[in-house]
Amino acid sequence: MIRLLFLLGLLAAAVFVALVLATNPGEVALSLGQAPSYDLRIVMPLAPFVIVAILSLFAWGYIFHAWLRTLAIPKAVQRANKENRAKKGHMALSNGLVAVASGDPDEARKQARLAGKFLDNPAASLLLTAQSAQLNGQPDAAERYFEAMLDTPETRFLGLRGLIVQAVKAGDTDKALDLLQEAKRLKPKAPWVLDLEYQIRLDRGELLEAESAAAKLKAVRSVESSGGKRKHATALLAQAVEAKSEENMQAAMDRAVQASKADPSFFAAFSLAAEIATIRRNPGRAAELLLKAWSIQPSGDIANRYMLARAVKPGDFKAKLATAKGLAAARPGHWAGLALMVEAHLDLGEREEAKILLDAWDNVNQEPDLARLALRLEAGQPANNNPDEATRFGLSEGFFACTSCGTRQENWKSHCTQCGASGSVTFQSRVSPAQTARVSLEPAALIEG
Repeated sequence: MIRLLFLLGLLAAAVFVALVLATNPGEVALSLGQAPSYDLRIVMPLAPFVIVAILSLFAWGYIFHAWLRTLAIPKAVQRANKENRAKKGHMALSNGLVAVASGDPDEARKQARLAGKFLDNPAASLLLTAQSAQLNGQPDAAERYFEAMLDTPETRFLGLRGLIVQAVKAGDTDKALDLLQEAKRLKPKAPWVLDLEYQIRLDRGELLEAESAAAKLKAVRSVESSGGKRKHATALLAQAVEAKSEENMQAAMDRAVQASKADPSFFAAFSLAAEIATIRRNPGRAAELLLKAWSIQPSGDIANRYMLARAVKPGDFKAKLATAKGLAAARPGHWAGLALMVEAHLDLGEREEAKILLDAWDNVNQEPDLARLALRLEAGQPANNNPDEATRFGLSEGFFACTSCGTRQENWKSHCTQCGASGSVTFQSRVSPAQTARVSLEPAALIEG
């Protein structure tokens, strides 16, 4: 719109000048020399003179522009050469990163030399050279390159990260922790620094320090991130386990409850807190915690512990049914709650109610516990007369196991007793742990992704 108005203004000015020239004819005289006898005198009509003057201005403007462009040629050539070198350097850097990711140290070293040749900043070439030395199994050479990166403020943090990874791989956790403190001073909110410190502290049994690192990690990450929450809860629950082994039940209970609050989806925290409440003869509190554990991951173990906490008496099958309904309501739509109610109805001889529940469930045969109860229903077994059967459910028991190596654990631990993986022990309802959810003990890679 502004351009259109500008063009219309120019057009109006041109029309105005044309009208002035048309209505005011005259001549323009250019004289060279002294009057009355001039050396040169040129007389022109006004209109042609104006046209010649305008054309002359455009011609001189073009000549001046061409002169400026000519003067700028050396700088343009220099800029083009610099851009070309930067393009080659970035291409070498990209190829070097690909070589590192594919495990080709020779190609990485070659591309590092090219990047150092074309790029003014040596940080990228130092990084690639250090990575190629790591791939070649030359930790001493890699360490020298990482130490060289400490001399420049822009690359110091990256050099520290490389040295930390080297120290962790060498098993020198003391050196790694010292370097981590320096890295924290440079970037106190870097997630990988806090994450690695947490892992090292937890592996060394420094649970208070691990908890502090995990709490900071949870704070710097997004609220929706479950990784920081679980790490914080793991450090707290490890302290609860330690306090329980020392028979300090109050401290154990406090830490277990804190762990459950740090991560409300942490089954092991509620399970251990309920166990401690039972030891301290607080069945009401134990039942409350077991109900929360059931809502996270139902199993026969939790159901039977809940029955004991509710003090269901032998032979009281109606109380067993009420217990089953309460557990089913805590985890609506789960097959385990359905199995509890079907079993309780069968124990009471209420076969019709049990049949209605089973008929409303799809794929009964895919759940072993439901399939067993369906066979019991078909067999037409009478009401259960065994008093002891009223104090327990036949639902499959759960167990703790390592998701890394598959080893079953007697109870929850912060580390697997078989492979040593940290944070890998989880509760399994009734099946063997899959090998797909492995927990890596390797430190964070210097180049990720």
